[in-house]
Amino acid sequence: MMQELSTTTNQVVFKAPSLLLLFGSFLFLLIAIFWPLASIWALNILFELTIPYTFWTWLAAWILILTFQGIINISRKSNK
Repeated sequence: MMQELSTTTNQVVFKAPSLLLLFGSFLFLLIAIFWPLASIWALNILFELTIPYTFWTWLAAWILILTFQGIINISRKSNK
């Protein structure tokens, strides 16, 4: 009986990290898809632009996001 309990406990312990990894991957995927769309929406609202929500504008937003992130990281490294 005691061995059965420890086996069951070990199975629960090993399932938790895989569920956390699955949830984290799903959350990352959602952010990766919707962050550029949120950026386009914010630009449309703030500056009254009429940027369409297409695959190409989504891709262009990703390129801008990654470019600015790279510029900020390079400038932080050069200031140290």
